[in-house]
Amino acid sequence: MINRSPKIPNNDDLDKATASIDSLCLRFPLNSVKIVDQSILAKKYVVNADTGDIERELKAKAKEVWGVGYKTRYAIQEQRVGRGVGTETFIVIQFNSKLLEGRYFEGITHGNIRVVYEKLMQHGIMAISYDDFMRGECTDTDFKRDLNNDDFSTTISILVKSARPSKQLGQGYKAWRSKTNQGIQFASRQSATYSNPFLKFYHKGIQLISESLEFYEAFLQEHGYPEHKVRIETTIKNKKHFDKLGISDRTLQGLLSLTDSEIDQVFRTAIKKHLEPRTMMPSVTDNLTPSDSVFVYSIEVALNSGISFENYLDGATHNIENRSSKHNTKKRLTDLYLAYVKGTDLDNLVATQTEFCKAIGWE
Repeated sequence: MINRSPKIPNNDDLDKATASIDSLCLRFPLNSVKIVDQSILAKKYVVNADTGDIERELKAKAKEVWGVGYKTRYAIQEQRVGRGVGTETFIVIQFNSKLLEGRYFEGITHGNIRVVYEKLMQHGIMAISYDDFMRGECTDTDFKRDLNNDDFSTTISILVKSARPSKQLGQGYKAWRSKTNQGIQFASRQSATYSNPFLKFYHKGIQLISESLEFYEAFLQEHGYPEHKVRIETTIKNKKHFDKLGISDRTLQGLLSLTDSEIDQVFRTAIKKHLEPRTMMPSVTDNLTPSDSVFVYSIEVALNSGISFENYLDGATHNIENRSSKHNTKKRLTDLYLAYVKGTDLDNLVATQTEFCKAIGWE
């Protein structure tokens, strides 16, 4: 029998995979800040060129400040307050951890928030004290966790098979396995709720090269390409969502003070909404039956001939007409492939995938 070394996820960084904030919207009552760039307050109108009459007021656009490969948005908004009986004017800042540039992978934490604050003040849009800045109110907050996994394609397959079925619009999952996008997403960030939270697993290195190359080359390339870095993200959308998760302090200070276990619970809650409880990969005994020995040998012959396992699986079961028999045969062949061909040490393969699942809070 051909002896192949198993390709096992690299879990060296699992114990270091502390979650942090990736992006958020931070709002302040307009009367609590000093507006430095008055253009953000300017109103614009559609005027009839013949009569000079104002026909309508244009909806204010957000002001964008660009860095190298990233942007920060400032907007003046009227938002409901209290129980929705009145409105108040706020300035809202939408920013992300790219403000940290070379420290991007840290995410936004208590340890680097002053760097973020100083960057925002340098934009010259508004001025506010650091203490008052930390009391800003958060919405649309993305938490992220980065892990190493050099067999992410297998992980995606496991997640796809474990996804909770849904026929409702905007629910369910989308999976990608291309050269420019590799991952799986549940729900959408824009319409996220407690019952249907946004949750995404994706290959961070591929995403940086395909979508944020300018930023990567400017700030991250010198540290080396993150070949095996997988990112998990989930969004807490609004006050109702925060309340459902038991997070009462929605200030920036409050969110940055959340413990690791409290953030873990945010991920666990999202994962439970979208994934069935995890089941262990089935074990196969070392004492192969004659028929299983033939199956394993045929898989190895196919691989040595340059045929992928997926193509082998389709061809080997093509003439089985009974759906149940075909399913059971495919399952058995897959179990044998994982145990005796792809990984010569099944226990090792199972253990490493299990560690990854535990690290993301999937039980």
